[in-house]
Amino acid sequence: MPFEIVLGKKYRIFQCPLNEVDPYSLYLISLVNWSEATGQLPSGGTLFDEANWYYELREFVVTEQSTIREEYFSEKEKQARQSHRQGSVTPKSLRRR
Repeated sequence: MPFEIVLGKKYRIFQCPLNEVDPYSLYLISLVNWSEATGQLPSGGTLFDEANWYYELREFVVTEQSTIREEYFSEKEKQARQSHRQGSVTPKSLRRR
């Protein structure tokens, strides 16, 4: 079965994405995370001083992280609802007041 992941408009990966992560990629992701956490741009300048590639990289990283969070928390909510339903069953031997 052919495998292909499309990243953005230009990038295509034909193998497991974990094989594509290298120290440079991790550095770029860390750079975006640092910039988001501190509220500063990597160049230390204004919005117009930053290179366009940074904004493309930032959009990609932030969007992927948001998607992961949504999937993770929706799965947690499903599990919580199921455990709540299972725990809310009242045994027949217990009388309500």
